[in-house]
Amino acid sequence: MSPRDRTPWGGPLKRAIPLLLAAGICAWLGSLVGWDRVTVSVGRARFDWFIPASIAYVIINFWVECLGLWTLFTRAVVRTPLREVLIVRAVTQFMGAVNVWLSQMGMAFYYARRSGLPMSYLTGVYFLLLIVDLTVTFLFAGSFIKPTGTPFDPV
Repeated sequence: MSPRDRTPWGGPLKRAIPLLLAAGICAWLGSLVGWDRVTVSVGRARFDWFIPASIAYVIINFWVECLGLWTLFTRAVVRTPLREVLIVRAVTQFMGAVNVWLSQMGMAFYYARRSGLPMSYLTGVYFLLLIVDLTVTFLFAGSFIKPTGTPFDPV
């Protein structure tokens, strides 16, 4: 057992704290909005349209990221095949299910070791990808706004 595991925050409590924090935030937000309104909103959701749109969003976002990475890495001096970028990004996307930053850092460390690119360059690449991700996310969120410019009223 390492000294880190013997701390009062080690063990099961260390794993439970993020879950308890997330549950507390959800409970607080639910009490602000009202659970009856949340239930009505979920009941009115158009999952028949939203789920295919979400799948399309994930696929488009994946390709935009891969093409962006491929372009930036190839222009940097390191000739990188698109196939390699697709494979590495797919693996790191699955890592992103655990932690978003784990996925970004996984890509950065892979390319730092593979090609010798400096971490400062890779950090700049990921800041650019952050802007691309935010743009695609806002465009996706904007597709749920009525043509009159007002958001859908869930209740």
